[in-house]
Amino acid sequence: MNTLLYTSLLTVMTCGAATSVAAAQWTANSAVNTPVCVQPNDQAVPKAAAAGGGRTWIGWFDHRGSNYDVYVQLLDRDGNGLLGANGLLVSSNTQNTSLVGWDLISDSGGNCVLAFTDVRAGGDLDVYAYRISPTGVFLWGANGATLSNNPDFEANPSLAELSDRSFICVWSLSPNTGTGSIRAQRIDTTGAPLLGPSDIALPTGTTTNEKPGFCTVVTDGVGGFIVQWLRNTATFSSPRHIRVQRYGSNALAQWNAGNPVVVLDATSVPIAHQPTLKSDGAGGALLAWHRSATLSDCYVQHVDASGTELFAHNGLQVSLEANRHKFD
Repeated sequence: MNTLLYTSLLTVMTCGAATSVAAAQWTANSAVNTPVCVQPNDQAVPKAAAAGGGRTWIGWFDHRGSNYDVYVQLLDRDGNGLLGANGLLVSSNTQNTSLVGWDLISDSGGNCVLAFTDVRAGGDLDVYAYRISPTGVFLWGANGATLSNNPDFEANPSLAELSDRSFICVWSLSPNTGTGSIRAQRIDTTGAPLLGPSDIALPTGTTTNEKPGFCTVVTDGVGGFIVQWLRNTATFSSPRHIRVQRYGSNALAQWNAGNPVVVLDATSVPIAHQPTLKSDGAGGALLAWHRSATLSDCYVQHVDASGTELFAHNGLQVSLEANRHKFD
């Protein structure tokens, strides 16, 4: 072989191997792990979502300054951050020191979509959504899309991408007095609202003075969505029963003549527990939760596309092992 050609090939191969080693950041040492953010104070309530191609979106509330700011980072398949050291600042708008639940997903284009609450418009929590491209572009503007603006307490927004590539966000509204509701807004790919200029209350069968909460949403696969929530979270002794309903793209209820399907009413789930909801890929949903008596036990339910419970009412117990607590 030509000496110059051989030397050139060897150099390329050596550089390629060195690049491969240098690019790998994941560590097999569970005592060290891979750093995502190493700033002072706490990085709280992290979320993660697979973005395709081995990439992962991670988001969190960051207290490196005087406020809980929202940051995201996109890790490549080798664990390297693609949006700068310690993440990309999404929002530095004023946040409560007491944080509530929020959501982060990766859409079909690999973008990060997140919904959270803050107090930028006043002392109460309102809901905002952002969509960030893999290169860090704010696709819904620097301040995101405003999903609600009212004087009541709103918490725990949940997101899903629908089959037409629009997005649905649901959350709970709990006024100081009176009846609460599960709120919703559908958003197109530009961040524009599709259910009217303001959020709407979903039909949930809520009765006077009840405050439903801890809702979760998934797509039904054909343009609509399925929502799970707890019947009433107003007090410690409220009946925190699990309910679920399927809605069309217009947010009209589809199951049980418009009434929610009651998945659990034999007892309540624990305080601040949010049941798990997953699409079954066929227009129905899978639900999982735990409840407490002498011991805590886990249960599951499968509701099909017609709204019919396929397991026994109040759920199928996951494990019958004696003398053990089971959670989540």
